[in-house]
Amino acid sequence: MAQPQQLGRYTIETTIVEGPNNIIYKGYDSLQSRIVSLKTVRTGHLNSSLGLRLIERLHWESLLGARVSHPNIVEVYDYSSGEGQPFLVMEYLEGESLKEIFRQKKHFELPEIVNITRQVLAALGDVHQAGIVHRDIKPGNIILDSAVVRKSLAQPLNSPGKLEKSPTTNKVTSVFSDSPDKPICCTINARPTAESRTLPIDRGLVKISDFGIACMVGEEPTQSSRVVGTPSYMAPEQVFGTKIDGRCDLFSVGTILYELISGQKPFIASDNNSIMQQILTGQPARPSSLNSSIPKAIDSIVGKAMAKRPSERFQSVEEFLAALNQI
Repeated sequence: MAQPQQLGRYTIETTIVEGPNNIIYKGYDSLQSRIVSLKTVRTGHLNSSLGLRLIERLHWESLLGARVSHPNIVEVYDYSSGEGQPFLVMEYLEGESLKEIFRQKKHFELPEIVNITRQVLAALGDVHQAGIVHRDIKPGNIILDSAVVRKSLAQPLNSPGKLEKSPTTNKVTSVFSDSPDKPICCTINARPTAESRTLPIDRGLVKISDFGIACMVGEEPTQSSRVVGTPSYMAPEQVFGTKIDGRCDLFSVGTILYELISGQKPFIASDNNSIMQQILTGQPARPSSLNSSIPKAIDSIVGKAMAKRPSERFQSVEEFLAALNQI
């Protein structure tokens, strides 16, 4: 597909990402004198039923962008439906997605893993407070600006390194279940001290993006959207196609935390149906068994985030953050 030169008042400079449904361009806004990202639907889909759904998602994403504003969320500037080519205008970021970093087999040290996870959770705190469930938290939708990537990338997994644990007044009490027929859960009574909250997050921003399939809490799934999300990072209730709330996003954060620690996804299979079956019944290896440089206490945090039953997970972003503050 030939790259257009213009979308509305925006001059197209280059293609950032070209996917099966959408294309994201780097553009220039002459009115505001700034670089932007422009997300549009592939022209081949525009006159199809799929194209209509994709356009609805773009419009929905623009509406949610107006509802939630947070430093850790990619900012939405504008939406245009004119000239037969709807598009979304967003802030432009210099950096990489976690998906790209994972593809390159790069890894982070524990303080940066905690830093990244905290920033994702900070964004989700505002999202959930607004009554919104993202439904597609995955590495491809988490963008690390160049400061994070440049300063934080570490040695390969299992390499020696110094880890400093922050003092806490309580500890997480249990770890991953050793038996597949036992739920993954743990109890927590987190009460971090002031000192344990001081891990710096000034190494650059982490931002979540793509609210195209987000929904409102309690929204009844329609037949066409009953199973929505990216299989490797979906919560069990998404696989079942039942009502969801913010705890499904926390499950997804748990799977990403697992991958940040271990260098591999918790659920691996040759096809999506098998992955979803593993999500429902499978038991991943303990993260600490795949990365000897991290404390075993992290197993309990990841295990609770990834509990099969929503009632056994962290019940809020605040609970999840409190557990991270114990590391």
